[in-house]
Amino acid sequence: MAQENLAYQSKRQQEALTHDIRPVIEKRRAKEKRLSHLRVAVVIAFFILGGISLILQNVHITEQSKKNASLKAEYAELYSANKKKEIEINQKIDLKTVEELAIASYNMNRARSEQIVYIDVKGQDYGVMAKTAPKEEEYSQKIRVQNGLVAYLEE
Repeated sequence: MAQENLAYQSKRQQEALTHDIRPVIEKRRAKEKRLSHLRVAVVIAFFILGGISLILQNVHITEQSKKNASLKAEYAELYSANKKKEIEINQKIDLKTVEELAIASYNMNRARSEQIVYIDVKGQDYGVMAKTAPKEEEYSQKIRVQNGLVAYLEE
């Protein structure tokens, strides 16, 4: 009977201990549950913000693509207009138009037959550069010094 009594007492002590620890364990479980809910909420918020960021980037890319397409269309129009103007200019420039313009604007005339001089040039003909006069070299040297001085003062 003494053993039963001891067993009974031991069981009562365990119940008392679990009864005293139970509120602490429940508080700890509630705290862990709140933390897990908070983690889930943070992860969900992270994914939502990431999705919003991707959508905004996609919108920005779409706007830039539209702007790029409009600029390409404008470039194509300007390019074709430029080509048309170039063709128009090339068609307007011919020797007859140049001759008429020279006669009308500058009182120029065609050369008469006695004004035309023909020169027979050999295939191996070449020109030799004459040496510059000493006065020209001195003048060019002075110009270089003045230009150097001006460049130095501008800095």
